[in-house]
Amino acid sequence: MYFVSALRDTATHNSDLYVASKPPGASAWTPVVRLAGVSSATEFDHLPVVARTGDSLSLVWVRHDTTQALPWLNPKSHLYNATSTDGLAWSTPSRITQDTDLVVNLFPALFPSHAGVWSLVWLSTSVSPPVAES
Repeated sequence: MYFVSALRDTATHNSDLYVASKPPGASAWTPVVRLAGVSSATEFDHLPVVARTGDSLSLVWVRHDTTQALPWLNPKSHLYNATSTDGLAWSTPSRITQDTDLVVNLFPALFPSHAGVWSLVWLSTSVSPPVAES
């Protein structure tokens, strides 16, 4: 289970991404672990979505500055993604949205087509087509 908490990091109080799991047959959840290398030390991370996309896991989330605690109250936010084979060690995050204006990007969702091709959708206040980082 991937989730966000602003209360677990008492040093910064940033909203960071965390994971806990309950292995098959186990009676208890594993200890909560901060997603090191993915969570920002200076910005808020919110609304994580994880899906198994082939041989790896794909993580997409919203990142915004700390002027507002919630991404939908902030005048600007971006989508980020990373991949992992074990759900704990993640690739270096990359920014998906490249808006330069005040644009809010929220509620990412990953889904497969009937042919098994994965897509990403999200809500955006942008009036122009998305520009993806190459």
